[in-house]
Amino acid sequence: MPFFSNESILNDWITFLGKPIIAPLVSVVVSFFTLGYARGFNIEELNQFMSACLAPTASIILIIGAGGVFKNVLITSGVGGIYCKPHPLKFHQFRIL
Repeated sequence: MPFFSNESILNDWITFLGKPIIAPLVSVVVSFFTLGYARGFNIEELNQFMSACLAPTASIILIIGAGGVFKNVLITSGVGGIYCKPHPLKFHQFRIL
């Protein structure tokens, strides 16, 4: 039995906050307040920290996302099915005696 119906505003908010782009954004903003302002960092120190930490993370996420897009391009174009078929040559033919 659900705690709230599918048509409720609470369900809409929970669905929105659970989206893959929104959830990390919310966690970063909450960490600024809990780990930044609450510990006495000013806005300039938080900006330096954000620039130093989030830039490498963004490049990693970009590379992973590009790999996922490339996988979908291979599957949609049919090229992925070609590479998944078993090769007629056996492994033992490549052994060096």
